[in-house]
Amino acid sequence: MFIGKFNRAILITLIGTLSVMIGCYLSLVEGNITAAIICLVIAGVSDMFDGKVARSMKKRDEDDKEYGIQIDSLADTVAFVVYPIIILYAYLLKNKLDLNSVMLVMVSTLFIACGVTRLAYFNTKANKVDGPVKYYSGFPVTTSAMFFPLLYLFKSFMSIKVFAYVYVLMLIVIAFLFIVNVKIKKPKGNLFYIVVPIIALAAITALILL
Repeated sequence: MFIGKFNRAILITLIGTLSVMIGCYLSLVEGNITAAIICLVIAGVSDMFDGKVARSMKKRDEDDKEYGIQIDSLADTVAFVVYPIIILYAYLLKNKLDLNSVMLVMVSTLFIACGVTRLAYFNTKANKVDGPVKYYSGFPVTTSAMFFPLLYLFKSFMSIKVFAYVYVLMLIVIAFLFIVNVKIKKPKGNLFYIVVPIIALAAITALILL
């Protein structure tokens, strides 16, 4: 009846996408930047588990694997490449900040260009690798779900305008980290899937208490 594939792993991926769509509404319409950052954290946790769940599916064939790679990258583009920029714009609108528009467009373009370049590179490599990936080449785009919430936790130590400029600077730095050609060992082991959600929960709690 419908095109596409729907399984446990895909549903987890879509939960992350739903989270950022809710975050877009909360930030742009409600002006709730803290809630938007929390939605980013939730998307990051969702992305961490969809691959693990997919690998645990015994009946997954090559077509399922290819579809999973593609939908995961498309979801990552929304959640970890476009969404951090939307959060910045929402923050500027809420606080009526007028940063240089040319600078904003250039930085946003750089961040998106580097993000989609990384995802395209990952997709082409993923099709040629048998078994789990042991090393990342550069920082995965999902690190957005770590760096930006961490920065937001220190927002109270900066003025509104300084925070905005630091956020822009972080966009530039992370953009280059996406495409820098260095090997980073991928975390593995069941402990990783326990520790990260605990850290995410602690971060969410800290954000709520801000």
